[in-house]
Amino acid sequence: MATYREAAVNLMTQLATEGRSYSLGGGHEWENLVERSVFGVSVYVPGGDMDCSGSVSAVYKALGLLDKYTIYQTSDMADLMVSTGYFTEHPWDDPYVMRPGDLMLRPAVGDAIGHVAMCIASDFSLAEFTTAGAGGPGVRPFYDFPWTICLELSDSIGNKTWSGTGGGTTTGGQIGVDGYWGTATTSALQRHYGTTVDGIVSHQWAPNVSANPALTSGWQCDETAAGSPMIRELQKDLGTDVDGIFGGADIYALQRRCGTVADGVLWGPSPCVKEMQRRLNAGTW
Repeated sequence: MATYREAAVNLMTQLATEGRSYSLGGGHEWENLVERSVFGVSVYVPGGDMDCSGSVSAVYKALGLLDKYTIYQTSDMADLMVSTGYFTEHPWDDPYVMRPGDLMLRPAVGDAIGHVAMCIASDFSLAEFTTAGAGGPGVRPFYDFPWTICLELSDSIGNKTWSGTGGGTTTGGQIGVDGYWGTATTSALQRHYGTTVDGIVSHQWAPNVSANPALTSGWQCDETAAGSPMIRELQKDLGTDVDGIFGGADIYALQRRCGTVADGVLWGPSPCVKEMQRRLNAGTW
């Protein structure tokens, strides 16, 4: 199984080498999502061109480490990312040795040109989004730039097994109670309802998924309106309209069933999803 570090490197490398271009402001808004596979697990990232901070933040958002609706610019991303508890800030001259999955950063402060890139190998080679004049998006050897900060992906999360954010399976075979609904949580629900177990919530409506930060990996979006067999069973259980497409009415009903605040949104992490995960583990769902 991959670690969060390995998953971050895998996804960032994909984004930087799949033919996208640099676009200032691109990648920050959590919309127009496209599916990518990270070690066989589906994740979603914004489609289209990106800028340097939009690309790296999209990676960590897709892995469930950053809030999907916060804009992370080079000027303030260090403070914002450290505040999550998943990142540690080191001055560039700190003896800490940068590792794959960490970020090299120069904040845009005053007249300073901001830039950020991800370290992807032990030789400090990097993946980045730059303008066409600077080489464009890609993977390249480490180069001399006035970096001032290394943002370490802390060992508290970076070295943990990533199995698709959202209740990754623990060593005891249960799902992690983390408040994110990803492939492991979906698989547990599929087993409970007796539908095919593949960790995928199929044929969903993208705006519904993107509006709920707790919905992470394994949510397959398209315009077929075919819906998910597991969601149909969940809707029968909740007493909502049975169309297989997870939406606001289902979320309200789910929150009421779990005894959490019913506001129609599954924020990340979601107390409602945590309670659902606890009950699935206990066999009381």
